[in-house]
Order: sequence, then C-alpha cells, then structure tokens
Amino acid sequence: MATDMMEAYYKVALKTLVDDVSNLAIERSLLQKLPSILSPEIVCDLTDEKVQRIAAESTESAAERALATERLSVLESGMAELKRLKMQSAPAVDPAGDDSAA
Repeated sequence: MATDMMEAYYKVALKTLVDDVSNLAIERSLLQKLPSILSPEIVCDLTDEKVQRIAAESTESAAERALATERLSVLESGMAELKRLKMQSAPAVDPAGDDSAA
C-alpha cells in the first residue's frame, strides 16, 4: 500500500515537474523576444484598428462582464435593503442600561 501511494505521488510529481519545465522554457523564449516585439516605437506606429484587434475585449467577454456588473448591482441593492430592514427591526436600547419604565 505504501509503495502504491509513493508511486502515485511520483507520477503526479513527475507530471508537475515536466509541466513546470515546459512552461518555464516557453516563458523564457517569449520574454527574450518581447522587447523586439513590443518596443515603444512599434506600439506607437500601430494603427487604431490593429490596437483594437490586439487588445480589445471580445464581444463574449464584454457581454459576460455586463451581465456580471448587472448581477452585482442587484446584489448590492438587495444587501442595502437588508441592512435597512435590519436597522428598522433592531430593538431600541436604553443607553443608561435601565430596562424599567419610569
């Protein structure tokens, strides 16, 4: 049983190591070329259309963000209403701590 657990751990660890080394190699390759790809001169010379195509939010993402914003607004207004109702239903507390009626 211990050897099975050790073997399972080894498989996961080996896969993680291979994934990490692959990611590091790809990232290093990309980062080395980044200054020549995204130099300020090149970026400034891009047309508005190219900038839009490279950096614009997709229509799906924009729709998803709009829906999330709308849901957040509904939740925030609901929370405000619940807080308002909680304040109304809270019993009045005598600041002197005297529960007896005078």
